[in-house]
Amino acid sequence: MFFTLDNVVYNGNLAFDIARRVARGVRTLRAIGALSRSVIGYRSGINTMDELVRAASGIFAGQPATEVMAEACRAARSLRHNLNPVALSVLERFQAQGVPIVIFSLAPTETIHALLEPLAFTAFGSAVEVENGLISQNVKLPLPYAGGKLLLAESFLARRSLQISQTAFYGASSADEPLLASVGIPFCVNGSKRLARIAIERGWMMYKV
Repeated sequence: MFFTLDNVVYNGNLAFDIARRVARGVRTLRAIGALSRSVIGYRSGINTMDELVRAASGIFAGQPATEVMAEACRAARSLRHNLNPVALSVLERFQAQGVPIVIFSLAPTETIHALLEPLAFTAFGSAVEVENGLISQNVKLPLPYAGGKLLLAESFLARRSLQISQTAFYGASSADEPLLASVGIPFCVNGSKRLARIAIERGWMMYKV
């Protein structure tokens, strides 16, 4: 079973919420300015999600990777109150049944596990390259976003000799459309207005939780 974390399992954007907490004390006006420009560019269609993630990573560039990630995981654990209890119960039920669970988020992979421990699952999150123990602005691709989710899902399934038509995906935004259109059972959970329109057109199941 594939799940988008943000706005499905977690009420909000985990990457953004963690960054706000961890950036305290290390952020600079220059870094914040670069991030703000990148967000504006992304919303206007000038920048890509890759560029936006690189700008966010730039806030922490040059910082010790181990220290930043440890703080990010602590922040993730402090955000458990934002987990959606209905979605969490679904995850727990699938785990009890032995169903493989895959979760996507632009938050770092380690923080997804910290948020949802002790659940057992595979997480695909954002990852930046580390140089000499310090965080760089180079982001590892593909990102778990839009078509990147489909690529990661296909890779996950290929290693297990499974067919994507045998799987389900719980998505929340129009960026989830490529994977939703590929799985056997697409679910739109707390979907955006654009995704809701797509779901109605294609007859996908929609839920609010």
